[in-house]
Amino acid sequence: MTMKNDRIMFAGVAVALATVMVASAPVQAAPERKVLVLLDASFSMSASRDNSDGMGAIRWEAAKSFAAERIHEYEIITDPRPLKVAVYTFRGDDAVPILHTDGFVLPQAAKNTITCLTERPDLVPDPDVHCNTTHDAGVPFELGGAQAGNTPLALALCGAADTLVTFTGDTKILRLFSDGEENSSLSSSCAGAPGVVGTFVGGVWTPGNSWQARSIGYFTSKNIVVTTDLLEIPPLVFPTLATQRAASTRDPEGILTPEARLRAITPSASTGLNPLEQFFTSLAQATGGQLTIIHDDEPLPVFGDHNRDRCVDHTDAITVARAFGPIVPPTDGTFDLNVDGTVDFTDYLVQLSLITGTCGNDPYVPRPPLVCKGATRVVIDGQSVEDRGTTIDARGVCEIIIKNSLIVSGHNAITVVGRATITVDNSIIVGQNAVVVQHGGGVISAGNTIFHGKADFQGSLQYIDRGGNVFE
Repeated sequence: MTMKNDRIMFAGVAVALATVMVASAPVQAAPERKVLVLLDASFSMSASRDNSDGMGAIRWEAAKSFAAERIHEYEIITDPRPLKVAVYTFRGDDAVPILHTDGFVLPQAAKNTITCLTERPDLVPDPDVHCNTTHDAGVPFELGGAQAGNTPLALALCGAADTLVTFTGDTKILRLFSDGEENSSLSSSCAGAPGVVGTFVGGVWTPGNSWQARSIGYFTSKNIVVTTDLLEIPPLVFPTLATQRAASTRDPEGILTPEARLRAITPSASTGLNPLEQFFTSLAQATGGQLTIIHDDEPLPVFGDHNRDRCVDHTDAITVARAFGPIVPPTDGTFDLNVDGTVDFTDYLVQLSLITGTCGNDPYVPRPPLVCKGATRVVIDGQSVEDRGTTIDARGVCEIIIKNSLIVSGHNAITVVGRATITVDNSIIVGQNAVVVQHGGGVISAGNTIFHGKADFQGSLQYIDRGGNVFE
């Protein structure tokens, strides 16, 4: 038997405050996690959105709220590497992003800075946030700004890469919050040739001098993880092309032609993604990041809610467990919660910590790992065994019955030594190292069960497949 391993504002700030992205960086004594938060401050971020979650009635306020939450997500992950965050905004005609923190700072300082990116920083309600002590010194922040608030997305991406790439020993993460189609970059290496519109064909962006192809190429091999939270209009469905063209969404920044706007929102027949969604998907796949799409008629996503039911439970944790393995080459990094290039038991523990307990009854009752010796019969029914070490260790002529249960191991899920017998039904078995390790002549009988991980057999195991099994 073979088992294989198986989603702003520029404030009219004074020149002294308009610190732009730079390529220089201090030498780091020890590895850190560097997170560069890049907030789209173009005029279109003033569009209204669902505020049933109280996170912001316009895209800009929602992006700020979500950015602070994303920083908090990195804070709660146990990691010996210090976390440092820099906050930038971008908007304007071929304008470089603006730095709003004193370089890479502690997480709370970065969150305070984000809170103060408002037209009235003197009225920020949080008594613990003092905007006059931030890098911007309490200067009001104007969404869009005097340059019509256009979207130099390609230039901003290039600038973020240039800033992060200098930190050679650190984990480098770009968190982008945007709603915009590139419309004003001219001077950067990521900018497209004038009049060239990129097309996604056969898994690549063409032509090579489009802003999409140049941007993705610029990030290739730079070891920068790019994660994008894309705020956009809901999917539009029209009975005919004529009615779609007539109802095509107005470009609030006054740059895209009606036909260009139509192309920007029309989903691909092959992927179901519109061009902007496809670009950020391609960028995530090239860097090991992820893309989250947030529609204006929906509340913001919940951290750890992978099936989008606005609830975090064992169903979400199982999706992380079933993704165990290295992200090589870089693909979707949704489940790599600590951004170390591998989905493993550490990520699973983070996911378990996010379970809210508000999703109804948990189908699994936790129990400790099992070591069964001799002529003993043990039944595991409706239980979960989750441990960094081996979870089921069967020796001698032990008999173990597993049904309706979840077994997740950071080492070997099931170890069989001797002639033990294991019967598995309607369960999920995951081993980071191996799903089954067998020494001797044991028996495993399985039905309607998911196995994730490699198999290591050093004996005459008898495997009885009763149907409905999945091996990843």
